[in-house]
Amino acid sequence: MNAHFRKVLIVNADDFGMSEQTNQGIMYAHEHGIVTSASLMVDAPAAADAVDLWQKTSQRKRGTKVRHGCGLSLGLHLDLGEWQLCDGEWQQTRQKVALDDATALRREIVRQCQAFEQWVGRPPTHIDSHQHVHKRCQVRDAIEQAVPWSKVIIRHLSDQVRFWGAFFGRDADMRPRMEHISTSGLIKILYGLDEGCTELSCHPGFDLNLASDYRVERPMEVLTLSSPQVLVILRQLNIKLSNFAFIQSAVGRSAARS
Repeated sequence: MNAHFRKVLIVNADDFGMSEQTNQGIMYAHEHGIVTSASLMVDAPAAADAVDLWQKTSQRKRGTKVRHGCGLSLGLHLDLGEWQLCDGEWQQTRQKVALDDATALRREIVRQCQAFEQWVGRPPTHIDSHQHVHKRCQVRDAIEQAVPWSKVIIRHLSDQVRFWGAFFGRDADMRPRMEHISTSGLIKILYGLDEGCTELSCHPGFDLNLASDYRVERPMEVLTLSSPQVLVILRQLNIKLSNFAFIQSAVGRSAARS
């Protein structure tokens, strides 16, 4: 991390590949806003479109007028199922693998890791998961056993990057809180940023027909993440925008010197 910047921010868009309109929202928030990273769902309907957009953006990186100056690092968004809050309890509505079957869980994680490499042609810079299921002990253990890469940064488990999920248009009971994803809400988050490197997750997109309870909030996230006011505040607070690829290389350089 550059000593000139005591605060470094990675803005990561989850759900890359969920739909073409979601992909378009993520890329807009990257090219015209502050999104510096995205997490790919390898089995999602628009995964191929997402990879194509990412590759085209990477190829024209030097000529692309990205306002924050960062390329888009690409990681893996593990999808192990879907849960919804019903009558105060989280209930599983879609099961991809039984989380209590350690062998099947490891096999599924390996499969998605291999699919990512097939799609992208290289390992992910980082790994997270749909609805943070990797925070569960059995999933976390399976990831640590199944992931074949040593440098990959895993959300919540990294010493280099802390995670902050404050930019989300719902509260803990999944009630709408649009003020959390407003421009003023994001600026408040920036003022509260701690020193060091922080990942701020987001869910931008343009798809109002998305098969997700969290869909009407996504276009508002695009607008907020692309607000000129946000870049002004970042400069005023001396917050450096970065991505996972840069953090990986910085850690590698540091290890080589020690």
